[in-house]
Amino acid sequence: MTYADGVLPDAVSRDPHSQAWLIFVDLAPDTDIKTWLRDVATPARDALVAGTVTDGDTEIDPDAVCTVGFGSTVFDKAGISAVRPSGLAAALPPNVPSAAHDLVFYVFTRADVLVASFLRTLAATDPAKIVGLLVERGYQRADKREIFGNRDGLRNGTPTSRPNIAFVPGYSDEPSWTHGGSYLAYLKVTQDVEAWQALSPEEQAAVIGRKADGTRADLPDGTPATEEGEFTQEAVPPATAHIRKAGPRGAENDPVQIFRRGVPFVEVTDNKVVEGLQFVSYQANIADFLTILGRWMNNANFPAAGTGIDALFQHGLATIAHGGLYFAVPHDPRFIGAGAFDDPNQGGHLRIVVQVTDASGAQDPAATLAGATFTITDPAGVSQTAVTTASGCVTVSMLPIDQPLTVSQTVAPAGASVAAPQTVTLNRCTQSTLTFIDARTASPGGYGT
Repeated sequence: MTYADGVLPDAVSRDPHSQAWLIFVDLAPDTDIKTWLRDVATPARDALVAGTVTDGDTEIDPDAVCTVGFGSTVFDKAGISAVRPSGLAAALPPNVPSAAHDLVFYVFTRADVLVASFLRTLAATDPAKIVGLLVERGYQRADKREIFGNRDGLRNGTPTSRPNIAFVPGYSDEPSWTHGGSYLAYLKVTQDVEAWQALSPEEQAAVIGRKADGTRADLPDGTPATEEGEFTQEAVPPATAHIRKAGPRGAENDPVQIFRRGVPFVEVTDNKVVEGLQFVSYQANIADFLTILGRWMNNANFPAAGTGIDALFQHGLATIAHGGLYFAVPHDPRFIGAGAFDDPNQGGHLRIVVQVTDASGAQDPAATLAGATFTITDPAGVSQTAVTTASGCVTVSMLPIDQPLTVSQTVAPAGASVAAPQTVTLNRCTQSTLTFIDARTASPGGYGT
């Protein structure tokens, strides 16, 4: 399987002297997307990563890596919405401003002149085709700390586990061209450094759940992050601590994983210095990212009723300015995203989503969504079983097409009722989604009860 470029760390992206660029592009509706990708974007990207630009009479070494992400809108403009990755139908939580674009180029470089040439090439070639061009920047740090001075990147997967976390596998029910690609989630997060520095070390540890050196607040100094285990104390770190909200331990929650590749940033806006994090994560399933951000960090009733949201947000220490969801396309020697323009595979794809509603009919954010079980039966009576993860969804691949399938729920989330069966007919191009609404039958006592 060929992976998306630039997702896994390399010498350039790890270099503390490297700069990061997030280049967002919007194309005119009448743009021939395939031609633009093949004749404009791909040569420009190839020159960027090959280091073929010269600065005066000096040749620049190959000092850049680039990940290319497609936004949901580019599939509509290209007329290939049938092969859009299913996760791009998802939305950021309502309290996160969306700043969606057609494409994003996420670049790490040790030679900014390469990016300057790349931008000139994009802008100069039929400039009427580009109706939006936005740049966000960031930088690496040698000490591997974030803006507040804390150790960053702990519990971020091992080198051997990261491909499984980040890349869409070959057995996925996603369109076949996406295999080896990755969902790219982006958030621009501003951080209040002055307010953070006014806190005592003990208060800071209560907000993050770790001391500045990275040691978890409830464990002996120097305990490696890989040996931390589950939380055993109710109040240390507090239930609103960032690591408890964004990374709850336990067999039910541990499968929800993302691979973080963000960088700090600093800029001047309205005569004020603004610092923060250009958050980027890669994941095989976008629902994992949305579970962490929406159902955990921003859910005041997780892990129990009345807990409160993530302390970073609760105290105004971190604020999400905007964000977007993209799909990092797998490498293709022909041109960027070429596989999306090939004939789709022959199997049918079905995504099953379960939601739990309360007595008023509103979604219950405190409900546990893992373990809902479904059977999918074809007209011949052949069935297969699917079980949801903690994100409340499950995808099933290579199902029979052009014939009715009956999807029956056999097990509901805890405290909820089983929903009625549904029927769906799949085709070879699109992935269908069925949503099952399970009414709560018992009063919740907290997340998962």
